[in-house]
This record gives sequence, structure tokens and C-alpha cells, in this order.
Amino acid sequence: MAIGGRKTIILALALAAAAAAIPAGCHRQPAAAPKAAEIAGPFTRLFDTGVALSGTLTAAGLSANEGWAAVAEDVTTHSFAGDAVVVNDKLALVVSPNGAGAGLYSRGGQSLRLRAVLAPVSEGGEMTLAGLRISENSFAAIALECTFKSKAGSAAAVAYRLTTGANLVEVRPGKGAARLRIEQEIKHVVVPDYFADDVVVSAGSSGRLRVGLPAENCLVNLTGEGDAITACVWKYGQADVDAIMEGTGEKASCHGVEIECVPGKSLWVALLEGPGIWHSRKIAAGESGEVELAWRRPFAGQWRCDAAGSGGLAHSSSFADAPGASADAARCWFDHERPFVKLLRPSPAEANATASAGETTLVVYPIDRSTATPLTAFCVNDIMRSALGTGPCQYVLEAEGMGTEYPATPDLVSRWMEEQFRKGKLKKESAVLRERLDQMTRHVEDVRGRIRDYGKLADSIQSACADPGPNGPLAQEVLKLLEEMRRAVAEDENINRSAEQVTQEVLALAEKEGGADEWQAEMVKVRALGAAQDSSLARCRMVLRQVIQLCRGTQGTAVDFADRVKKLAQSGLRKEAPNHEERGDGSK
Repeated sequence: MAIGGRKTIILALALAAAAAAIPAGCHRQPAAAPKAAEIAGPFTRLFDTGVALSGTLTAAGLSANEGWAAVAEDVTTHSFAGDAVVVNDKLALVVSPNGAGAGLYSRGGQSLRLRAVLAPVSEGGEMTLAGLRISENSFAAIALECTFKSKAGSAAAVAYRLTTGANLVEVRPGKGAARLRIEQEIKHVVVPDYFADDVVVSAGSSGRLRVGLPAENCLVNLTGEGDAITACVWKYGQADVDAIMEGTGEKASCHGVEIECVPGKSLWVALLEGPGIWHSRKIAAGESGEVELAWRRPFAGQWRCDAAGSGGLAHSSSFADAPGASADAARCWFDHERPFVKLLRPSPAEANATASAGETTLVVYPIDRSTATPLTAFCVNDIMRSALGTGPCQYVLEAEGMGTEYPATPDLVSRWMEEQFRKGKLKKESAVLRERLDQMTRHVEDVRGRIRDYGKLADSIQSACADPGPNGPLAQEVLKLLEEMRRAVAEDENINRSAEQVTQEVLALAEKEGGADEWQAEMVKVRALGAAQDSSLARCRMVLRQVIQLCRGTQGTAVDFADRVKKLAQSGLRKEAPNHEERGDGSK
């Protein structure tokens, strides 16, 4: 056989093998139905159980899938006889004929656990499934459009979408879906603030059955026995969010959270799992000194430690990888993987609440990655980046209307300078360097102007509280919250002078061609400028969200006063909140 002919046959065989290895969804022709047993691997698969499941789906039931039918890829006209089951290698989503929402299961090894039910809420009361349609069906993604109805006749539409290999589900509310309820037993609800202090609400920490949460775009539910986290992220900004409580004292429990929806705007719900993925501990009022936690981190990363009083506002720190390794190391650190905490107390605004409660709640969870974090591990910030397509720093700037207009943040400028230093071009690029530093200084000044606006807003809210009359108790709580905003504004006053000083130091260092150690120290100063302003912005925004939630729950004679203060606080959050005049269910 000629050499050319042999090459042709080999090429043909290789192409045939490659074609056989490609998942069916990648071919142009509609795929044949996969076998029901084919549930392993990252690809999304859709099944019809044939008859409604009698209870919770088990790992054995998923593996056996007896009587199930696999819905072939590209088929969107299938009529379900039983439950609709969507799976990938990390999650399973189950929509039952008489269910109130979609059951979200975690898959790990041979286990399958129901972690939450994602249910739409309308003003018509409890709802059940009334209609189900497949809107997308491929090995890359599967989406189910569901309609739920109440006995009173109100309806709510919601779509659930799962993609290949993802540990999060996209939920897109439609007409009539005023809120999304994440039903699950929760030990602690955390409202993370990447540049300021978190808010932590625990079961029994409040006497109210619905506790308003000052969440802007992210919520973290700590569930299970330290082995599961449910993170929810949305992109439409300030929303009304409540933790649903029951009972008091030791019998108190949190059964889930409800998040206000905007029709057509997605939320993402993710599951993070593994032994020790979070840890909590009570600190008695008289406890002092260094405390070693009875816990070991499951992987390297940026682990956040929150100490919260009964009011929720925490004192947040990050664990240092070694004693004395950072400023936070005086508060919490790892010593050969042994975690230590020293006298973590709530913020000043929580001092009175903590004294009356007699103890502090300590919570630890993974907020972000580090260079040592394994690729197979997930942190809260991974979910934010995956869902929103941006990190927390960029989000803060976008929330302030500065996301695309200001490329010269201290962080970005320091990265550019480090790259030029590595290439040995800083002295040659002195004109460009000066221009970038000038842009950075202008950016710092503009952010400072925004922070000053928050100071003026605090004055306006304080004026509204000046003559409270019968609204005195609420006014005092608002004024107490404003103290934190005023501290954040005051701390920013020296930032602009620091920016000008750092600019001169960098230019002088470039002129004399300073060494690596000098540059590293200077870059730390540059990044500190941006971090300080990010913190000030975040703290101001958190205060406004807390004021909004405080006023939202007001009843009786203080309603008009609360509404006036709430509108003032909302005016300071540049990202528009959901339209409260036209909710998803059409109510006013």
C-alpha cells in the first residue's frame, strides 16, 4: 500500500475516534436518548422518573433509576409522567408534580443529600406545580420553565437552569414571583462584606419571626454540621431579604430565607460542601485570652472570622497563615494548622447588645481563594465571580457608578507598575508612569468625593431624626447606625494627601531605579490606598442597607417617619433597588 494511502486511512481512523469521543450534544443531528444509568460525569442529563417519587430522592434511587426514562438531548416537547430530574456531577435538581419548588441536592462520591428547596413566593399563599416545560436541553445546559399556582388562584413563573460541571443553579423568576424562598435548616446567615464587617444572624439571636437582612447582592447560609454552605448571589442590587425564624431560646430555628425578586433578573444558588467548610463557637462574656478552635481548615484559602453580638453586626478578620504574618494576625491566625483567636469582640456599635446577650457568636468560613487553594475547592467569592462575572472590588466601583469610567484604581496601577519594573522599563516610561499616577490620584479624589456625599447624607438623615416625637426609639437606633458611617467618612479624610505623597515617592524611586524590596514596600502602600477607600465605601453602603432594613420592619405610628428615613437611605445607594411599586405579582 502506498504511503499516502496509509496516511489517509490513519487520518480517517483518527477522525472517526475523535467523533465517537465527542458528546452527542456537540453533533448537529439530534442525539439519541442516553441510557438512564448514564448519570456520572459533568454533563447535564434530564430524566423523567415515570411516577412521582414517594419521598426524598436517595443516592440508591438515583443510581438505580428504575423505571426512569432519559429525555434525549434537543427534545423540548417531552411530557413528564413523574418527577423531572436534572443532574450533573455536583448537583441534582428535582421538580415534583405536587411540589412547591425545585429540590436542590448535593452529589459527592456515593452520597446524595437534599440541601434546599427553591420555591417562588407570591401573595396568594402556598403554591404547587401547575405546569412544566423544557426550554433548553443539551449536555451543556438544561433549563426547566415552571408555573406554580396557589389555591387562591395566583400564579408564579420561575425557570431553573443547570450547566455542565457547575455547583450553582440559575433561578430566573417570571411574572408573579415576588420572592424566592430558599427552604433549609440554617444555623447562621451571613451577609458578607468583602471590605468591611459582615452581618451574622443566628437562630434565636432575635425575637422576631422575620429578620430583615441588609444584603446587597450576596447571602451565605451556613447549614448542616459544619459541612455545607448555601450561597445566593444576584445582580440587581438592594433587595428586601428576610431570614425566616421560629421559636425562641434553645428551641429557636431558622427555616430559610426569602429574597425579593425582579422578573427576568436571575439569582444563582450554589452549594459548597466538605467537612469543616465552616465552624462556629460561642464565646462567653467573661472568656478572654487566646482560644484554640476545635476545628481544622479543610484547605488553604482566605478564611474569615466573624465575632457577632445579638444585633448581628460582626467584627470581621481574616486568618493569617502564621503568627505575626499580617495585621489581622493579632486577632486570628494559624499556627502549624492550629487555628487561634484572640479576644474577638463585636464592633463598637454592638457593644450594648453583646453585654445584654452575655455572649458572642464566632463564625469561620472561606471567603476567597489564595494562591495555595486547590482547584477542586470553592470559596464564596468564586460563586460571586462565576455568577456576576466580576470580583468584589469591581462590584463596589460599579455600585458607585465608577465601574467603567475609572481604570486607574490603586490596585490596577500597582499591577501595571510591577509589570514595568519586572521589564526594567519604569525609568524609560517616566512620562507614562506620571500620567498613570496622576490618573490614580484623580480617581482617589473622586472616590473621596463620593464618601463625602455619604457624610452629607448622614447629616440629612440625622436632621430627619432631630425631632422624632413618638418615633424616638426608632430614631435612636438610626442615629446609632449612623455613627459607623461617620467613622468611615472621617477615616477617609487623609487618603488624598497619602495618594499625593505616594505618587512622589514612586516617581523618586523610579528615577533612582530602586531595588525589588523598595518597590515591594511601595506597592503595599499603593494598594493600601485602594483598600482603605473600598472599606470606607463598603461600610457606608452597609449602614444604609441596615437603616433600610430597620425602617422596613416598622409598624404603628412610626410608619411615616420610617418611610421618610428609608427613602433618604435608598437615595444613597446609586444602584437602583427593585421597583417596590411594581412587584413580580403585580401588587402595589
